[in-house]
Amino acid sequence: MKVKITTKGGDTQHDLSDIRELESCIKRIQRLIKNEVEFKIWEIKETENVIYNHNLNYH
Repeated sequence: MKVKITTKGGDTQHDLSDIRELESCIKRIQRLIKNEVEFKIWEIKETENVIYNHNLNYH
């Protein structure tokens, strides 16, 4: 599964079938949450669908 993480500061893509990419993705998500950054995680297919939205306004 490939995902894209989008923030106001930019996007990164990760192939979660590669363990190093998965670890990198997890570390990025942990940093974003720690730094209270809003982000979305998109599943990359032929079309992009939001699979997770970390919106700080929900708190």
